[in-house]
Amino acid sequence: MSLGFKQLLDFKSLVFKKGLIVNMAKDDGFTLEGKVVECLKGSKFRVQVNLNADKTAEVICTLGGKIRMNNIRIIPGDKVDIVESSADVSKGRIVWRYR
Repeated sequence: MSLGFKQLLDFKSLVFKKGLIVNMAKDDGFTLEGKVVECLKGSKFRVQVNLNADKTAEVICTLGGKIRMNNIRIIPGDKVDIVESSADVSKGRIVWRYR
């Protein structure tokens, strides 16, 4: 069942009148530190994250809002902070680039 635009607006106004908030916060994931390994198509990056002394994982990341808005360039070898998605731990968002 799909809702029309007017029905969707009515539903949103009903939700806000009742005090129910249904949208998730963006910061539901957890922050990790990693190193950019490869630049992929569509402003995506492969980031290597050190989980502990001998374990590493690779995460596919996109750029966070402030980084995209301020045109901060990311190149392979950069040290970055990422926020992993709580739904899928193989995907994340780059939120900070260290100098």
